[in-house]
Amino acid sequence: MTRFISALLVAFLLPCALVRAEEPKTPPKKAPKNAPKDPTQKPEPDDDAARLHANRYTLPEDADSTALVEFIESLQDFEPEDDHESAIHDRKMPRAIKRACRRILELEKDKEAPHARFARRMTLAMRLDASPEFDSASTDMLLDRVQEFLASPSLNSEDADVANALADFLGQNPQPKAIALSRKIGTALSKNIIIPEITDAGKLLLGIAKRLDLVGKPLTLKGTTLDGKPFDLAQLKDKVVLVDFWATWCGHCVGDIPHLKRCREAFGAKGFEIVAISADEERTELTEFLATQKLPWINLYENNGKHPALDEFGITAFPSSMLVGKDGLVVALDLRDEELTNELKKLLGDPAPGINLNPKEESPEKNRGAKKKPLTYELPEEEPDPSKKNKF
Repeated sequence: MTRFISALLVAFLLPCALVRAEEPKTPPKKAPKNAPKDPTQKPEPDDDAARLHANRYTLPEDADSTALVEFIESLQDFEPEDDHESAIHDRKMPRAIKRACRRILELEKDKEAPHARFARRMTLAMRLDASPEFDSASTDMLLDRVQEFLASPSLNSEDADVANALADFLGQNPQPKAIALSRKIGTALSKNIIIPEITDAGKLLLGIAKRLDLVGKPLTLKGTTLDGKPFDLAQLKDKVVLVDFWATWCGHCVGDIPHLKRCREAFGAKGFEIVAISADEERTELTEFLATQKLPWINLYENNGKHPALDEFGITAFPSSMLVGKDGLVVALDLRDEELTNELKKLLGDPAPGINLNPKEESPEKNRGAKKKPLTYELPEEEPDPSKKNKF
């Protein structure tokens, strides 16, 4: 009996041993817990954290419009804990919102329904904030959709986001078409006396139209200097004047200061002056900055940084400027660095000798840097959007 059992065990175990012997030997996926750490080996990714990131930006399955709106709002409310998480959020949030909006528009048959207008508002604002090329067929289509959206009888206070994004976009394009569109939409929206946010957006667009249309026209400007004295631009008759809208918190504005100082030193004796209008809300921050920088020009400040000219001319980004000739007419808008230097040479002749006016040392960028109202979205470049077939 014992021999029979032993033979049976051998017959059973021998094939298993042969199978194991044929299996390739592979190292374990993870080192034992007590194994010494390899300093050159990169740490394994946190599976839970990676899964959490993936889930945060993944559309909920079988979600209705309400759930998708909540999904978008959760992304807007999310606050990253560190730079790495912030970089992931900045990259993934716009695409996730765009996909959610596209899905909402597929679900909602009535484009004027609240959820559909929510998705349209988000999509239009994001595309305007992406600063598309002004003279293009796609931009013409976008502007047509914006006009249709803002002309709706269903307009509400949140829809002012689209009007403000439109103002930022048009304000960077001093072209006749941009001026006409700003004036047209601004006039319509400013007549809305029921929704203050819409009224304000309309006034902003009218201000932008006025600013973009200033070239070749006289500029009227009054205010109060930082030390409390009244100021009138008419006091600087027969001078070339740069009216500079700026703030201490604007990096590009501060970066322009060295070049502006050299320009004033080079052309001041020939009749060049600078009038700076600060948008700083805190007066103490401005005075402390000026105490160290000692800007040798006129500084206007009032209403906690809300000088009336900001609204009058639709100033939404800094620095913004207007160059006024000796005849009191505006010569150009938003000249910086070499462009400003060259225009001053045309108006005033050669600069004083021995002054380096090369602007490349400080601020070679031409774009205005800081927004009056920071943009919420930045739409990254990606593959063509299939939802463009939908008219919204």
